[in-house]
This record gives sequence, C-alpha cells and structure tokens, in this order.
Amino acid sequence: MSQTHLSAPAARSGLEIAVIGMAGRFPGAQDVAAFWRNLVAGRETIGRWTREEALAAGMDPAEVEAEDFVPAGGRLDGADLFDAGFFGLSPGEAEILDPQQRVFLECAWTALETAATPGPAAPARSASTPPPASTPICSIFSATPASAAR
Repeated sequence: MSQTHLSAPAARSGLEIAVIGMAGRFPGAQDVAAFWRNLVAGRETIGRWTREEALAAGMDPAEVEAEDFVPAGGRLDGADLFDAGFFGLSPGEAEILDPQQRVFLECAWTALETAATPGPAAPARSASTPPPASTPICSIFSATPASAAR
C-alpha cells in the first residue's frame, strides 16, 4: 500500500477565497447541477434554426444573410417569470430592467441561498420568505452592514 505524503500548506497571501455558494442558469439547465449533468452526458443544449425560422422570429434579414452569421443560440427557460415584488421592484421597474439583469438578480439570490449563510446584519430567510417590499434592492445584496441599514 502506498502512502500519500502531503506537503506543508502554502503560505497564505490574504487573497484566498472560498466558494460557498454557486448559481447559474444555462440553456437546457435551470441550475449548476443540471448544467454539470448536461456536460457529463455530452448533451448539446444550444438550439439551431434554419434561415426561414430566423426570419420568422423577427431577425434582421441583413444579419441572417451575413457571412459570419451563426444560426444558433441558447434559450433560458423561465426567463419571463421574474418576480418583481420579491426583489422590491414595481412591475414597471422590472419591465425596464434588462432581462439579463433580472436573471442575474435571481442567480445572485440563489447563490446566497445555497451558501446557507445570511449576509451581514441580515436576518436569515429562505427563498419562500422574500424581503419586505420596501427593502431597496441594493441592501438585499449588500456586503456591508452600513449599507444594509439604509
């Protein structure tokens, strides 16, 4: 039986980090675990379409005819299900918010939830217990107690 010899831990630089929560949404995968299963299975989750399908979807004909056009893309399921009230936003504010930012907010919240630790000076809550509607969005994701108190 061979023995494994561990070397002494490297000196710390003060720049070390620990990933304690992770989240993501991907085409064909609602979370990081599903994304990993797709990778392991070799599953292709990027959709391809014909020229006719691209035009029917409203794409610019000049873009579709361009030499460098790639008729493929990924669709995020549920991207239209953003819960504005959960994040203390009015429906009007959510409507003008870039869809990528809405998905980012949902993923950031999920990452905090999977980290299983509340932020500084924040009461513990689960995904089923949203912050009060009057809570500014910046304080929900605050990293400092001073800004969380605003």
